[in-house]
Amino acid sequence: MADNHNGLLVLSASGRFGKLPLGLGEVDFIPSLIRDEEGNIWAAKSDGLFRIRPTLFRNYSIEDGLTSPWIDSVAKDHNGDIWVAAGGNVYRLHRKTETFHRIKVYGKLEALHLFPLSEGRMLIAGKNGSPQVWSARGISRLPKCGQVNRVVEDPNGRTWIAHRNGLSLLEGDHLTRIPVSSPTASERVEDVRVDSTGTVFVIVYNVGVFQQTADGWTNLSNPDVSWTNHITSLFIDEEDQLWGSTRGNHLAYYEDGSWKVSPAVMSQYSLGLRSVWSDRNGFLWIPSYRGLHQFERSFALGHTQPDEPRNRTFHVEDGLGSSRLTNSSSGI
Repeated sequence: MADNHNGLLVLSASGRFGKLPLGLGEVDFIPSLIRDEEGNIWAAKSDGLFRIRPTLFRNYSIEDGLTSPWIDSVAKDHNGDIWVAAGGNVYRLHRKTETFHRIKVYGKLEALHLFPLSEGRMLIAGKNGSPQVWSARGISRLPKCGQVNRVVEDPNGRTWIAHRNGLSLLEGDHLTRIPVSSPTASERVEDVRVDSTGTVFVIVYNVGVFQQTADGWTNLSNPDVSWTNHITSLFIDEEDQLWGSTRGNHLAYYEDGSWKVSPAVMSQYSLGLRSVWSDRNGFLWIPSYRGLHQFERSFALGHTQPDEPRNRTFHVEDGLGSSRLTNSSSGI
């Protein structure tokens, strides 16, 4: 699936994208998209939350308990319940009545982002207030930490938060700031990822990618290669391979102690490269302003030669409507 401000696009068996008509709103931007265990796809839009499956299509809006139809984020907690951030407020869907119940938050927080945590908890972040964690015991307010960029949990149940003012570790209701590149300097942490062994990787803005070790943090950037200081997002695939996209529009991977440019995305393809995803068949999917790129993992690592049409780029003529991609969810 892909979003290019023209709505929700689905790749068919014929190799073309088709648009799902979601509502009557003039703006078809979809900021958030998830799938639940029952196979439902939940899409957030400016005119409501949409639930989609082959035999069901439903739109949730003001008449279902929301005070605003503008949905900024949709999330599924570990109990399978659906949450939305809408109009600055937070709601959870009551499954029996199919209506949303509002979750009260502290202060003037305008909720924009929802991050599911273990044990059914939900981290709520936004503007004009500090992040808050909802649990069955109640809601707790965390210290202010600026814009939250990503939240991940490691295998030990600890929660890592990448935010504009640094990296923080949440254990219980206690939030601790973790220095990465310097014990005293202000740090802007763009991304955080954890592999299957529990090793933590973070991006410090304009400094580089760091890996947590027993002795602290190790900078993985190549001293002689300037673009390795400007990696903007990280991805770890199912085989614990570390990938990164750069401000210079490279797709990179970390191997044998250094960052390398992938042959999969060359400069003519990679304008606006933002992220990388993998699907269940081992393909990498990369949205950019040039289209949506699909590559075999082995080719992206430079281990095999390109195999068409298994490695391809989807353009306007393939049904995208626009080649300027803002999001993709091939795992869905």
